[in-house]
Amino acid sequence: MTDEDSPGDEPTGASNGADRPVSDGGVSAGLDDDELYEVVHDAVEDAILGVVGTLLLLGIGFVSLVSGVTAVVDATSTASFGIGLAVLAAGLVIFVTTLRGVLPVSRWI
Repeated sequence: MTDEDSPGDEPTGASNGADRPVSDGGVSAGLDDDELYEVVHDAVEDAILGVVGTLLLLGIGFVSLVSGVTAVVDATSTASFGIGLAVLAAGLVIFVTTLRGVLPVSRWI
């Protein structure tokens, strides 16, 4: 009897375990538990660091925006107005650039 004639649930050539069916109907990735843990751990760590970095950039941008607006409104000279405007512009760039990476405008519509 050959592999083609053998009865059973396993597909032909699935003896290496790479193509064995799994409970969700897909195919096993061929990773053992340690490798799978490492991949999932790295993915979760990257996601958490991405969220923290995004929140920090939004915070820095917001503080720069508020500081710039305050400096522009309370400006008593042209130099202080220019510095306030520069801080306002930098905060706006940081804030909008960070949001553009998180929430693209095309998805808002």
